[in-house]
Amino acid sequence: MNGRRYAELGAALLVAGGAVLGASLLLLESPAGASTGLAVLVLGLVITVLGVSAKGMSSELSELLARTGYENVARLLEELGLQTRALYLPSAVSGGRVRALIPLSEDVDVSSLGHGIEDRLVVGYGKAPEEVGLLVATPGGVAIETMCPAPGRTVDEMTVELTRVVVSTLRIAGSVALHELGDRFEVHFSDESIPKGWMSSATEACIGSLPGSIAAALVAQARSRCVTIESEEVDQHSRTVVLLLKGAD
Repeated sequence: MNGRRYAELGAALLVAGGAVLGASLLLLESPAGASTGLAVLVLGLVITVLGVSAKGMSSELSELLARTGYENVARLLEELGLQTRALYLPSAVSGGRVRALIPLSEDVDVSSLGHGIEDRLVVGYGKAPEEVGLLVATPGGVAIETMCPAPGRTVDEMTVELTRVVVSTLRIAGSVALHELGDRFEVHFSDESIPKGWMSSATEACIGSLPGSIAAALVAQARSRCVTIESEEVDQHSRTVVLLLKGAD
């Protein structure tokens, strides 16, 4: 949510809170109604101040950071020929950092990650020789570590944090909607402003788009579970990302 949207929402809450407070005191003589009106007034004031004080990152800078991260990962994947889908790990599993595991095989036994793995580039996550992969930093993981390292578990809390990162700070989307569907999350980004064609399709197929990477890293960290990007669909300036949670809650 950018500064203008914060200001509009704050103004609306201030008007609504003032109306409820005035009606409760003058007409209804209701202490409960007055308390509600006062609470809405305070909330409106906080959101208005947040809109004035919140500083966002320019789209040019966010694009530069995204390009740098993706190009480094792309070169690494190209050299090794890996095409498997990345598994986003919470910091509790991957040595205290929000990382993504790119395994040699997509058949990863998530239970074997319960004891944690070392924060190294090449890691073994099981006893079998083929149970190895790359543990990489992704643009989404870096964004979550930097801006919201301890997101809440609820859908509302995750939506607020994701909106703050994607909309207010990086400014790569106009709004975000998050829905929980069992072991899946559906994340809808509207008014997306990521330039098309600057990232290789192989890299995006592996670690996801920038919005998808951020959403996967946030959900993994919030729920302390492994997450993979099951699918992404783009429709003009909107994107729908489906995340799959793996392992026990």
